[in-house]
Amino acid sequence: MWFFYLTHCMLYTKRLLLRPFQLSDLNDYHSIFAQKAIGDWLGRSDGFTLEQTKAMLLRMIQTWENYGYGPWAMIHLEHQKLIGHCGLKYTQRFEVPELLYAIDPAYQRQGLTVEAAQQALVWGHETCGLSDFVCYTQPHNLASRGVMEKLGFQFQHDFMHADLPHLLYRLSI
Repeated sequence: MWFFYLTHCMLYTKRLLLRPFQLSDLNDYHSIFAQKAIGDWLGRSDGFTLEQTKAMLLRMIQTWENYGYGPWAMIHLEHQKLIGHCGLKYTQRFEVPELLYAIDPAYQRQGLTVEAAQQALVWGHETCGLSDFVCYTQPHNLASRGVMEKLGFQFQHDFMHADLPHLLYRLSI
């Protein structure tokens, strides 16, 4: 179920609220992205600085303004806590939206990312008319690869991103 909030929308799943990011999310969001465990997967082995996290948050907000879709803040309903992000971002490199997600390690391996991503893909297809999506990760990120495969993404090829090897997956609805 979804409804529009200003120019964006909020989505609910069984355990999550997906809502637009706000600048007031910065400190909670940074507490996730400052972790080495998150930074390792995103090319920042020491985690993200507050300034880097703020820049990322502002880009996510701008994506909504530019494309009418973007990444949502993932709020755990039971704990009323920001636990990561999930949503869509247009990529010039592949000329289709990218499904992107990141979740606090304390909430990993509970199916929450798949739950959020399924809702984001359905919303993107039904609301925005999107039918092709890409997603990518480093080869050794087996958890992320598992998310993509559970969602029906198919492996396409290897490529370099941010000077690191990645695997590209694609989904057509």
